[in-house]
Amino acid sequence: INLAGDNARIMQAFGDKQLADQVLIRLHAFYPQARGAFTGYEIRRSSVDPSTGGAYLAFGPGQISKYWRLWEKPLQRITFAGEHTDTLYPGTLEGALRTGQRAAGQ
Repeated sequence: INLAGDNARIMQAFGDKQLADQVLIRLHAFYPQARGAFTGYEIRRSSVDPSTGGAYLAFGPGQISKYWRLWEKPLQRITFAGEHTDTLYPGTLEGALRTGQRAAGQ
């Protein structure tokens, strides 16, 4: 889950466990089974991460599209998913969801 703007500023004050709990509470409203399937979390705070400088990654034109066909099929036991691997909606939540569903079915 990526938070930006006012929500990110508010949540920045939360501890990691409190932040994960708040996300699960909100996720439960849409997917009641989510809490039972939840196995852990990792929190990354780009606003204080010196390696990101407070920004997210953005690829230039053509840098990532040449790999799309390679990411559509598993490589042995490795399955690729994520917003950057979707050919129709790259860089979006829709793309992340589509590729997650594709990978889960492979």
